Amino acid sequence: MRPGKKSEARASLIRAFQPLLVPGLLQAEAYAREVISAGAHSEIQIEERTRERMARQVASLGRRPDPVTLSAVIGEAALRDGASEAMKEQLEHLIDVGHRPNVHIRIVPFGGGLHLGHGEPFAMATLINGSRVAYSMTPWRGRWSPPLRSWRALTQRGNLSVQRRCRGMSPET
Repeated sequence: MRPGKKSEARASLIRAFQPLLVPGLLQAEAYAREVISAGAHSEIQIEERTRERMARQVASLGRRPDPVTLSAVIGEAALRDGASEAMKEQLEHLIDVGHRPNVHIRIVPFGGGLHLGHGEPFAMATLINGSRVAYSMTPWRGRWSPPLRSWRALTQRGNLSVQRRCRGMSPET
């Protein structure tokens, strides 16, 4: 198990900012397979990574007494790209998990302007013991690291940025 998975499984709160893709913890299986297939992976690796991603969801958001609270900010572009059948399943999955009390999904609409996380996807996690870690993503890899000293400022700025960009949106959007 990579350190990131351990952090994810020990988190009490994860804040994910994804401008172009649905965050891994919210991906339906067909969508996850499509995203993973976009990389240079063999069929065996694609299936292995897809199973791994689905297992992460169960470990973090699934049937545990204290599931992680996930707050996800997703760019509208993430909901408009992908194979039609995979995207249909993905949208249905977002609606389903979005009704859980521990999952909060906000969509930043096209024309909403730039927002925190617009340039590079990242996540911030508060672990059960109170410590915090940050996860940054690139096309080649992701990396967990201790958070910036400006954690509180970054969190507040992110909340304000998202509120401005999503103002007037109903919870269903």
